[in-house]
Amino acid sequence: MVSAPNERTRIGTALALGSKPKYFIIGHVDKVLTALIHCTRITAGQKEWAESRRDAILSIEKLVIELSASPLYLMTTFVSTQL
Repeated sequence: MVSAPNERTRIGTALALGSKPKYFIIGHVDKVLTALIHCTRITAGQKEWAESRRDAILSIEKLVIELSASPLYLMTTFVSTQL
């Protein structure tokens, strides 16, 4: 839903993903962060959707802070998949 064609749906999904507790995200970190990063991209059809990009960035920040208690887990699951 983070790639939804409706800005309000995208905003809600991005905020919901950022507010999930650590135990809910573990095992899906790579998918969640990749989806949120995709939401921050500026495309021709959504160039005016600054609010959804802002909320995606805020959610990324919240997730990184939430997962920072176990930085080794974060690095091995997300960074290695991006290389």
